[in-house]
Amino acid sequence: MSSDLRMLLHALVNPSSNEGYVRDQQTFTELFKEPEFLIALHALAADKSLLQQERHMASVITARELKNARKPEIRERLFSFLEESDLSIARPQLGLLVAVARIEYPKTWQNLPQLLLEPLLTCLAHLNNLSTSSSSTSTVLLNTLWTINALIKEWRTVKVSHGALVMQKFEDIFTDPWQWSRAKGLQTQEALQRINTLVHHSVHHAPIIQAHRLRLVGQSHSEKLIKSLTKHLRAIGKWWRVMLGLDPKGFCKIQGVTTGVGWWWGEVGGVVAGSDGAIANDVFTPQFILSAFHLLVDKLLPLTSTDLEALEDEPEEWLVGESFDEEAWAFEFRPCAERVLIALNNACRNIPKEHKVIEPEMIKLLATTEYEDTAKLPIVWQMLLHLLSERGESSDKAVQLSAAIAIKESVDLWELPIDYFIPYLQQSVEELVGDQILPFLPKLAHSVPVLWHGAGGLEGEWLFKASLVVLTTKLVSAAKVTSGDLMELVLPLIEESLQPPAKDFFEEDGLILWQTALWNAASPYQPTKETGLIRLLPGLLSMLGENMDLLSKLLPLLDSYLLLDAAGIIQSHGQPITATFAKALTASKPNADAIQRILNTVALLVRTAPLTDLAPLLLHSGIFQHITTALEDDKASGMILAAYLEILSRIAMLNPTLFLQLLSESAKMQNRDGLKLLDEVLDALWRNFDYVGETRMRKAVAMGAGALLTTVRGKLMRLVNIFLDVLGEVQVAQDDPNGIETGLRPWQDEHSTQWSEIQGTPEGNRRTTLEDNDPAYSVPLKGYIMQALNQAHAAGLGPYWNKADEGTKRSLEKFLS
Repeated sequence: MSSDLRMLLHALVNPSSNEGYVRDQQTFTELFKEPEFLIALHALAADKSLLQQERHMASVITARELKNARKPEIRERLFSFLEESDLSIARPQLGLLVAVARIEYPKTWQNLPQLLLEPLLTCLAHLNNLSTSSSSTSTVLLNTLWTINALIKEWRTVKVSHGALVMQKFEDIFTDPWQWSRAKGLQTQEALQRINTLVHHSVHHAPIIQAHRLRLVGQSHSEKLIKSLTKHLRAIGKWWRVMLGLDPKGFCKIQGVTTGVGWWWGEVGGVVAGSDGAIANDVFTPQFILSAFHLLVDKLLPLTSTDLEALEDEPEEWLVGESFDEEAWAFEFRPCAERVLIALNNACRNIPKEHKVIEPEMIKLLATTEYEDTAKLPIVWQMLLHLLSERGESSDKAVQLSAAIAIKESVDLWELPIDYFIPYLQQSVEELVGDQILPFLPKLAHSVPVLWHGAGGLEGEWLFKASLVVLTTKLVSAAKVTSGDLMELVLPLIEESLQPPAKDFFEEDGLILWQTALWNAASPYQPTKETGLIRLLPGLLSMLGENMDLLSKLLPLLDSYLLLDAAGIIQSHGQPITATFAKALTASKPNADAIQRILNTVALLVRTAPLTDLAPLLLHSGIFQHITTALEDDKASGMILAAYLEILSRIAMLNPTLFLQLLSESAKMQNRDGLKLLDEVLDALWRNFDYVGETRMRKAVAMGAGALLTTVRGKLMRLVNIFLDVLGEVQVAQDDPNGIETGLRPWQDEHSTQWSEIQGTPEGNRRTTLEDNDPAYSVPLKGYIMQALNQAHAAGLGPYWNKADEGTKRSLEKFLS
């Protein structure tokens, strides 16, 4: 076959005619049926005597078709592609190596890490000895590192215990500098020494790489090399950023880091200021601090002509970008300079007073501006408000009093109206007054509509109105459970912000106000049903059905409504809610992230609403049928399949009889056999269980399976295997049989970002109550399964149990003993 296949491959890459190409393509397609065809084609992909196009075609096809191959010769041959310099040929095959490893490692391919470590160490040895190094060394090194990185990316996303075990093995074998992010007690001295060596290496070689890169700039034939050097230099910089971010003090203690920081800063200064970038060996000398200060203030902080044009053309958009682009410092000079200036000032705090240079220079700069103009500068008001605010130990009563007097004198001198201060007050109202604002809420609430309507038609109307929306958000946050008294103010602002023309300017601010109001509400019906947050729910459902782009912002709003009063909301709005979900699931089919988010809210609905009211709505909206059908989609995302399993399992756990009724009714609506549909669901439960990652969700699925023990119909062992898996993951301390099982973490720990938004709010309390009382968290699995088995035996499980595998039964009995 080999010689014939060579000729056929050559003919396909170099067709003599269209008819011949069609004929050869047909022949090639039929060969896929031959058992050894793909193995022979794979050998040709590694054959360097073939033309590049022929090898490339063989590589791409076999990489796609051999992902489930388990033949040893294929595994061995894959490593030959580490020496392949043509990336279009090498990378598909190395990707195939990763795909095969996903199945084989560590079960039948235990030595995989060693097979990758050997060429890596060989390359590093060659690099240390330039006489033995060659271009092939670089090729093997790059391909090996790419493969290791791909393996880590592949396994890092696997949340089950097996994935964590593999990642631990990779870490032990390939790298110790991962140790930097560990707690100090877990860091090994050997790993820290390697980090020190790597830092020294980067400090020494970064200037060499940069000098070589600058020497090559302008040489057209060196473009590829320049790009490679630049990429390498950036990688060093990013690595330093990560290390500094994890442990700034510890990283700065490493010998050579100060020199390295000085070199990086010198290069930035050289580029921007036009100097040669040279600095003194002692980085923080007065001369260096002063030059750095003036570089920042004179060169980097002033607005550029581009900034000024943007500010003039679109002032609102420019301000929003300035305020909310948190990552701008990473890729723009001015925001980065702001951070560096703050860091420079902090670094100079302990310098003796006689050597300080920043404060005198700042005073000189301020002295160049007339006092009547300076008093109106926004930065001055921001500084005064910051000094006036309470910040714990860092606050000083004398400073606060001085700031308050300065504000009063300025207001008296220029008779500035209250609306002048709104943009500055809105940023500080919470920390400035805290609970002291509560007595003044009615007066403030009354003044906002007056200011709102008074701004109509004025210059800067929309920027000012956006400021009022943000200010109201801060007031709601401060009011918390008493914010229901503000709803007559809040609701009109939300409604107007979501309608043209205001929508084009501050729709985002309106949604944030809405979410904040829900987080802090005690009830959706305060002060009344007509004037409370419940009034906005129909509009939310309409937006959900029409604007899939806003799902990530709209669904959290609905989650908050459900946490407030799921029972009442299902009674009054259940049909449109489930109809909206059904429409969204259909419309979002190509978008896995959207479907995942929708299913999260459906799961919350199942957990919070009365199931007897909800079940008919899930059935008649088509959501239940959608889930049972989608479980058979073998191309679906694993996370989505896991979400389907959680929803079904929680229904079964809450009311197994109602679950079976749903299946029966669903089968009738689809003209299907109910028992066959039940079998398919049980099969899918077992088949897709490995996709369920979080321990709490895995336990919920196991509990749902336990509730269905009386329906096994020959599927008993599949459910028992699920029990064994989860029982092995959650154990209860022997001295505390009723305690929380290991492996289960509080909801707040598993969702730290979401928790940080609602901590301290009424919604935070509602969420904590829901999650702490979740049976999948609070009910011990061991006792639950024992009770389910007893009930199942009483209902006739015996014949199925007697036929079950003895070894599996003994394993379960051991866990339950």
